[in-house]
Amino acid sequence: MARIAEIIINIGCKLSEMFQTVYGWIAAAGIFIVNFFAGYECSIHAVIVCVLLDTIWGIAAQIKRGHFALSEVGRHGLFSKFALYASAIVGFILIERMAGIDSQITVIAICSIICLIELWSMAGSALIVNPKMRFLRIFRQVLAGEVARKMQISVEDARSYLDGCSGDVEKS
Repeated sequence: MARIAEIIINIGCKLSEMFQTVYGWIAAAGIFIVNFFAGYECSIHAVIVCVLLDTIWGIAAQIKRGHFALSEVGRHGLFSKFALYASAIVGFILIERMAGIDSQITVIAICSIICLIELWSMAGSALIVNPKMRFLRIFRQVLAGEVARKMQISVEDARSYLDGCSGDVEKS
């Protein structure tokens, strides 16, 4: 139960970081529009793909930092995250069906938020793996908090790492 609470707090932190930036709002709107037109089944598939891609990038970031990629904490965190996301999606599907809502708009909104969280996390991991990644360099300043949280360092140290001032990626 403590692991689920930790994941929920982490989700809250990511959402607050994302929606404090224009990039976060643009990404949220874009993901919602794509999911809206794709339908809720495609939205659920998008969640699965985003979680898997985030996991792959997260493992790559852990390997780059010299940590064991498949630690017990990582495995339990992945399963807890899948369980939390699946519970939220299934819960909203059931609520919509019981209420007789045919639009599935809440499921699409929940899936969009989950995709946004996972893409944000994936971008942070990708910047840890390669701080010079061209497309993500645009977002390095807004992703500094995400990188700092993943690396367990200060935001200033994360900014220095992303700007190329320090090649050290270990916890300070």
